[in-house]
Amino acid sequence: MRAVVRGITAGTCTPRLYYAASKLISSPCCWRSHRLYSNSNNRSEQKDLILSVLRSTATKREARQYIARYNPRTSGSVFERGSNDPEVRIALIKVRNLGAFTQAETEGLGHTIRRLTKLGVSPIVIVDGGIERSMYLSKSGRPFRHYQRLISRHAERVVRAIEKASPKMRARAADNLFEVSDNMCSFDATKDGLRLAFPHLLQTILFGGSVPVVTPIAYDSRAAEDKLVLADDLLLSLAKELTDATQSIATKASVEKVIFVDPLGGIPSSQRMQDDGKYKASHVYVNLEQEMQDICAELRSGTQRLFLSKEESDTHLANLRAMQRCLSITPLSSTGIITTPEVAALGSSRNPIIYNILTDRPVISPSLPVDTKRTPMLRTTILRRGMPITCLKSSSPYEGLDLIKQDKIGAINLRRLWDLIEDSFGRKLDVEHYLNRVNGKVAGLIIAGDYQGAAIITWEHASNSHDYAVYLDKFAVKKSSQGGAGVADTIFKLMVMDMFPEEVIWRSRGNNPVNKWYFERSKGTMKVPGTNWVMFWTGTDTRESTRSLEEYVRICQAIEPSFKT
Repeated sequence: MRAVVRGITAGTCTPRLYYAASKLISSPCCWRSHRLYSNSNNRSEQKDLILSVLRSTATKREARQYIARYNPRTSGSVFERGSNDPEVRIALIKVRNLGAFTQAETEGLGHTIRRLTKLGVSPIVIVDGGIERSMYLSKSGRPFRHYQRLISRHAERVVRAIEKASPKMRARAADNLFEVSDNMCSFDATKDGLRLAFPHLLQTILFGGSVPVVTPIAYDSRAAEDKLVLADDLLLSLAKELTDATQSIATKASVEKVIFVDPLGGIPSSQRMQDDGKYKASHVYVNLEQEMQDICAELRSGTQRLFLSKEESDTHLANLRAMQRCLSITPLSSTGIITTPEVAALGSSRNPIIYNILTDRPVISPSLPVDTKRTPMLRTTILRRGMPITCLKSSSPYEGLDLIKQDKIGAINLRRLWDLIEDSFGRKLDVEHYLNRVNGKVAGLIIAGDYQGAAIITWEHASNSHDYAVYLDKFAVKKSSQGGAGVADTIFKLMVMDMFPEEVIWRSRGNNPVNKWYFERSKGTMKVPGTNWVMFWTGTDTRESTRSLEEYVRICQAIEPSFKT
């Protein structure tokens, strides 16, 4: 058995943010950049790329968080690299159906990979030979070597695109890095279906400053022959190798991103349909812990609900399951991205791959309303292993949730809920006063993860009306989870799209910096007369068209603050 490595012989930033980014990038202790871009001659171009993305971030606080993410350890004005930091940050990139890529898309992907290396990311490209494998297994009459050559040509095409992106870029196509283990017959047959036979060779390519382009060809020692294997099997095996602490390569690497470039694009969403009912756009963000089962069910009925062919539905399901398996073994902070070749080739700062490297979030927020023209329809899905969601809902305004009872039966932990609210607002909650006001009339309660975020929704009505409205009383996200973690979006989307799609109202102080975020997600807003409150509302059956907004105003005026002065 031998491994073959062909071609190898052996918005605007403030001046302060601009200065901070310049200091960060010019520091020798910045994220370890890909070797080809670690010298000072290329730092100016690297800085311009980072700043071009930071200019598009929503708030100054987010931009500061993104800069800090490059190197969280600082001592005064000197950036210091911790001794336990990983040597390289890996992006696993699976490319499917390369034959459908245009030449411009292939070359654009090469430029995107070049940009990744400038940002300190070390890509490993996996060529998906699923189509060729299926043709071979269907007994088409062509010999194995015919399909092996087709896959090798795809790999060489990627290599040429990467090296064309810059005269200093180097890429290497690699066959037979893996071998088939005993009893391997499918993705789930055994946890050790494939084994990386030459980790040191991969390490040499990767740490030597080249981009490995791996083909799904593995050696079967029992049959003494090469085999075409599923790229998803290879991807999972590689992810395990790079996260297994017992392997030498894992001590020098961390898998940060898992990227699928597929002509079908991201995971389709039934909530983002065209007027004729046909699939228009993808899920923007998927919390796999919470949404996996529902999305799989939707895709299985894709021919009816999403107007997908069976082949398209099966491919999306395979992408989703492969992504879940990879993210289940990579670090919790790892992110998955599924997008189209056209989008992956974008040269602008809105390229979702580049944008996510710097911001760790989608180009648009997943909690933006889907029925307005100002919300773009995208073909890219961002996925995270995510967090479990606790969701409680009352049956009617006359049977609100009893929070004290829910605490006693172990459904929630009130002490942790109060701690979360106080951490988020930075103020002390008057718990007795608050429970006296809301207990027994809670319409819904959402708790994200290990009390990383929460929403308390109540039933409210004006003093002269018996018509109840759904009111977002408390919306809290732990300070450590604010920014790119997706907690706020996950909670808000669940509240307005699933739990209470018809109507939700809330209020916020006029000087609250979050008001821009609220405004983008509301159907309407107005100043509450005689107060410092701004009122927001959203939903499919709000009252501005059929009834007076005065009921909303009276509700927002009547709510008493619950924080200690």
